[in-house]
Amino acid sequence: MMEILAELDYYFVSGVPCSNFKSLIERIELDTRFLLVPANSEPEAVGLATGAFLAKRKSFIYIQNSGIGSILNPVMSLNKLYHIPILILVSWRGYKGSDAPEHIETGLKTMDILRKLELPIFVPNKTNINTIIKQADERIRKSKMPAVILVKKGVLDE
Repeated sequence: MMEILAELDYYFVSGVPCSNFKSLIERIELDTRFLLVPANSEPEAVGLATGAFLAKRKSFIYIQNSGIGSILNPVMSLNKLYHIPILILVSWRGYKGSDAPEHIETGLKTMDILRKLELPIFVPNKTNINTIIKQADERIRKSKMPAVILVKKGVLDE
């Protein structure tokens, strides 16, 4: 996954930690090709990635699905409206009702919430994650809009 992100020039990364992204975050921290700027909140991650785009750097963020509500305004009124593309990796906590109790309700409604944003949504598995990243990047390049990769638990683990 790191190779394909680098190949596609996604060198700026921001996000809010989630245990489902532990492996990804560890790999980013060790890979000197990437500039990781941790965020205190999901809107901050969107803002940092947007700023990176305006400085001519492709960027991606990682957030937990519980943070989707927090990014509605910046993504819809800034990124979508002004065609500022970022790649948004969302951990799908509570997928199909399995996870810690606090993640179940959000997990069951995550796909419906994301569909209302009218952004492209991609759901990879362990074997097609690189293909999905390429497809999301192609959609971003053509539409100049953000795209979401909705990641189930374990998909990014090595």
